[in-house]
Amino acid sequence: MTVRWSILTLLLLGISLAFVGVGLSDSAYASPYEDPSEYPHYIAPESTATFETHVDDANRDEPIPVDEFSPLAQEFIERTLEEGTNSGATQGEVPYWEPNVCTDVVIYCADGYEAPPSSFEYHDAENGAVLFEDGDEVFLLLTYDASQDSGTPWHFDDWFEGVVPALTLFLPALGLGAFAVKTQPSTRTTVRVSGFGIALLLLALGTPYFVMAGVSRTVLVFVGILGSAVFLAFLGQLVRRSAGSSPTSA
Repeated sequence: MTVRWSILTLLLLGISLAFVGVGLSDSAYASPYEDPSEYPHYIAPESTATFETHVDDANRDEPIPVDEFSPLAQEFIERTLEEGTNSGATQGEVPYWEPNVCTDVVIYCADGYEAPPSSFEYHDAENGAVLFEDGDEVFLLLTYDASQDSGTPWHFDDWFEGVVPALTLFLPALGLGAFAVKTQPSTRTTVRVSGFGIALLLLALGTPYFVMAGVSRTVLVFVGILGSAVFLAFLGQLVRRSAGSSPTSA
């Protein structure tokens, strides 16, 4: 009964690893935030060259009073003016800001926004320029890339999408299944192996929350790759050890 329970436990864990690695690959080692460049915000005062260059792109000639926007849109306008000016984050000498927008992967959105304002159109030159006024000042809000360099930079993390879950979860799942069938492990061995496998699962599924807490996603990915390699080596060592002993003493 103990042997059957051990084999069933490890097979269920292997199925869970494979399911997360393949079926839920978008959630494994995922970033909690969308690519910030997907939501650019430029605010050009009327006196700037950027305003003169792009004012004809606005979909209406009369500026919209800022208090007519939604509360979230007003917050984005305020944050762009404050963050872009205070931090010196400018494009074309105008304040520029990219918000953190949480993905659907996370249940709790920390240090970010659940969604961008529906008032704005992103990456749309025809509708992504909005004239607005705040008091006596007129501004042009741009929500598409108005800079000369419109190329999207390549990010190292992009390479991992879909690849890391397969490497760090699906391969250990195969090794775990083979190990369970081949060795018929004892309860003690099952607990040790299960603990290791569960740690891999928690690392993969917990990555978005670790990132929100300030841990580098790249570091977490490398820890997952290293952990997967160590796990497979650990299983191999147990298989070799069990070859010279009985199944219940592995």
